[in-house]
Amino acid sequence: MMGEKTGVAGRLKQRIPHIITIHCVAHKLELAVLDSVKGCEYLVKFEGTLKTIFKMYYYSPKKRRELTEISELLNEKLAHFSGLKSTRWLPSRLRCLKAVEKNYTPTVVHMENMAGGSDVKSEDAAKAKGVVQEMKTEKFVCFLHFMLDYSTILSKCCTDFQHDNLNITRTNQLVESTTSRLLSLKTKPGEYQKTLDTKFTANEDGSICYCGTQLTKSQRPARRGEGTDKDTFGAEIQKIIDNSVKCSLLPVVNNSGAICNSWKLDPTTLRFPLRGLLPFDKDLFEPQTGLLRYVLEQPYSRDMVCNMLGLNKQIIGRLCVIIALQHKQRCPVLEDQLVDLVVYAMERSETEEQFDDGGTSQLLWQHLSSQLIFFVLFQFASFPHMVLSLHQKCIPVPDINKPQSTHAFAMTCIWIHLNRKAQNDNSKLQIPIPHSLKLHHDLIHSIATRVIKLAHAKSSIALAPALVETYSRLLVYMEIESLGIKGFISQLLPNVFKSHAWGILHTLLEMFSYRMHHIQPHYRVQLLSHLHSLAAVPQTNQNQLHLCVESTALRLITALGSSEVQPQFTRFLSDPKTVLSAESEELNRALILTFARATHVTDFFTGSESIQGTWCKDILQTIMSFTPHNWASHTLSCFPAPLQAFFRQNNVPQESRFNLKKNVEEEYRKWKSMTNENDIITHFSMQGSPPLFLCLLWKMLLETDHINQIGYRVLERIGARSLVAHVRTFADFLVYEFSTSAGGQQLNKCIEILNDMVWKYNIVTLDRLILCLAMRSHEGNEAQVCYFIIQLLLLKPNDFRNRVSDFVKENSPEHWLQSDWHTKHMNYHKKYPEKLYFEGLAEQVNPPVQIQPQYLPIYFGNVCLRFLPVFDIVIHRFLELLPVSKSLETLLDHLGGLYKFHDRPVTYLFNTLHYYERHLRERTNLKRKLVHAIISSLKDNRPQGWCLSETYLKYAMNAREDNPWIPDDTYYCKLIGRLVENILSLINKQKLS
Repeated sequence: MMGEKTGVAGRLKQRIPHIITIHCVAHKLELAVLDSVKGCEYLVKFEGTLKTIFKMYYYSPKKRRELTEISELLNEKLAHFSGLKSTRWLPSRLRCLKAVEKNYTPTVVHMENMAGGSDVKSEDAAKAKGVVQEMKTEKFVCFLHFMLDYSTILSKCCTDFQHDNLNITRTNQLVESTTSRLLSLKTKPGEYQKTLDTKFTANEDGSICYCGTQLTKSQRPARRGEGTDKDTFGAEIQKIIDNSVKCSLLPVVNNSGAICNSWKLDPTTLRFPLRGLLPFDKDLFEPQTGLLRYVLEQPYSRDMVCNMLGLNKQIIGRLCVIIALQHKQRCPVLEDQLVDLVVYAMERSETEEQFDDGGTSQLLWQHLSSQLIFFVLFQFASFPHMVLSLHQKCIPVPDINKPQSTHAFAMTCIWIHLNRKAQNDNSKLQIPIPHSLKLHHDLIHSIATRVIKLAHAKSSIALAPALVETYSRLLVYMEIESLGIKGFISQLLPNVFKSHAWGILHTLLEMFSYRMHHIQPHYRVQLLSHLHSLAAVPQTNQNQLHLCVESTALRLITALGSSEVQPQFTRFLSDPKTVLSAESEELNRALILTFARATHVTDFFTGSESIQGTWCKDILQTIMSFTPHNWASHTLSCFPAPLQAFFRQNNVPQESRFNLKKNVEEEYRKWKSMTNENDIITHFSMQGSPPLFLCLLWKMLLETDHINQIGYRVLERIGARSLVAHVRTFADFLVYEFSTSAGGQQLNKCIEILNDMVWKYNIVTLDRLILCLAMRSHEGNEAQVCYFIIQLLLLKPNDFRNRVSDFVKENSPEHWLQSDWHTKHMNYHKKYPEKLYFEGLAEQVNPPVQIQPQYLPIYFGNVCLRFLPVFDIVIHRFLELLPVSKSLETLLDHLGGLYKFHDRPVTYLFNTLHYYERHLRERTNLKRKLVHAIISSLKDNRPQGWCLSETYLKYAMNAREDNPWIPDDTYYCKLIGRLVENILSLINKQKLS
């Protein structure tokens, strides 16, 4: 229309030469951009594909309805296809790109159905076929994510330009920063590009899948600078593992769930995929059988083997509603290596003089059995083919000059003898399957079935301790995953919950918290989602069960590994509410702290200034909508910069301490003036009333030294779930009261009342009160007062210190080696009984209230173990504030022994030192105290030097400030030598080739 030759503008100029033509103000920049990119062939093609997709759905309600039905079948939330062009063209284009990315799988499935449908117009079928062919290329997917990053930067610049207070200086700054961010995309991936590796999976034939859809390679090689290969997004890792030395390296295999694409192999030839600049090292063309065999021999190596060979167990049945089940992913090269390992294990067993239960051969057989069950179960290996392959393998004939050969030939001799004997006997004997092959499988199935029956029958009989202990031990076997932990999460827990068998549910949660230490992260996050749903159910609003649910959730959140957080939580981006608490501010704060630690340790936010476009944006926004809160400046300063920016932008107004004091005084006046008991109970326990009742109880004890019976009735009516909000407010009120205290006798009185509320009246549990105090956002002097209160609660009375001392002295963290665990557990609870229903208050009121609370069975937990994840958080809060360093050292001296029962003490220590490195750099004494407290707690259960070298223990842990120890080259050489010795000892044990 605005063409200079035949358009309206051109024709008007022919008649009126001096006329000035002006583009539409809203679209002139867009038109200029589109005109300037015509020289970029693929960008024009990409733009055409987007237009086709949007026209197809924007103008056809029928197609939108079909797409919605497909998305519902796939259990995916559909993003709205809004208009591609609007007045604000950059934001509309960004919305368009986000919709295509979010709706990718439903769109591809719908387009495929249209392309092959008989009742579809030929024109629509042809368009759909062209679109789906383009969408299923690697280039389209990679370019889509690149354009998302590109458009996000431009859209932000566009929004900034629309501010009312914009001036020329700010404009230049915006242009320069935007240009810099755009140029940075040439050298490092943007936020959307970073997520590609978590969405890509590889198939048996080496092809790539994106969100369950198999992609095709680009039709021509990528030109220099186009960067369409997804592996370029891991360029930093590839620089470390150079092609010239890759064959000489071996990966570190662990159970963290972190996947490294640098070790991918062709699933047919076992060769490295050769991509990059020539020339390649000759060894790279050889099959990497040694590499695969090494990984197979390592514990917790299944996920890495699957990733190396492109075996995706989750893709089976993903689109089973619409698309036929994909072909089995049998991997012959994997079978060959498993067979070789079996033969190797047989040879080792024959040459080993002793075959002890704890011997290396026995451990190798156990590991091989576990690997075989897994790979055969998911049909990555065929057991019949492996048997045939074993049949073809010949074991070397033993040396008959050695006496040991009689053992080697024994099986063969017996078989020949039985075979000849059977030739003279017409009867056919069916050899039964040995019981040992199915015993564990049957046992765990029968236990789970028994527990479900008891739950359905609403039996009042508690589960036998031996049964619970046995079941918890069976659940850790990965070989029976489908009936074990998978059945526990997806079948047993839901059935128990539906039956309202709260005693059994409490037992199962205790098992998960204190007995199951090596559960895969996706099961732990799935359980976390169940717990948040469970916490909202009215039937769980009882003190003991609610405390157990929240304690288990806290343990799950804080125990997440740094490399586990992003892969697990990106699975819930479509509906982040399922993994967040709608009510508990403390749990959501703990999750944010875990995010901060994980993104810091994994260096996720490097080069980023905000969380825009990252996986955690929607999760953080949902948290702030559920439980709005602020962070103290000393805590916020430790967060990665993008998280700091997010919370500064989402600052929440806080109630002043003066107003809190005023409201408490007002409510207390009402308490004293009201005379009708029912009115008092109704007013102070009513839903929606200010959560100030614990503050009122504090005032009563401070002024009258007693609480009347109505106070107990109100507490009983409030309920466990609502009481948490009262504890939160009480924590703030305590800080105000202690801050304004005159000291001396008044301060001692406050301390005495606070301890009485915990230990004498049993109004609030210690772990919950400490958690609330540690999670508050006090600043300056108030923060120091808050930590002072925490120290007083933990150390001032002997109640908690005695409990910790006795528990540490009487119990071992290696519970699987104890035959009398339950006896010691019961003796401990007799000496220190749990009181969760205000029993102390019921006894002290006048007249006393006779109560008989129905406690659920407690098999493993106690206040010490519940306090451990809270102690983790307390230590971190104390590290953030320099003036309370001495208090932290005191806490570690008295309570550090608890870390012998920590699931991952060294991992926690590493994360702490890594995350707070900047804060601890000059605080050597505190670092030394922290390391000593955690490592020495395990001195009775670990060999000497198991974690730290003797040199380090001698000098670093006993250093003096006037003569600091500076490690020399000899120390580092010995340290590397120690590492090499450990590696060599493992190689000698496993006899790796």
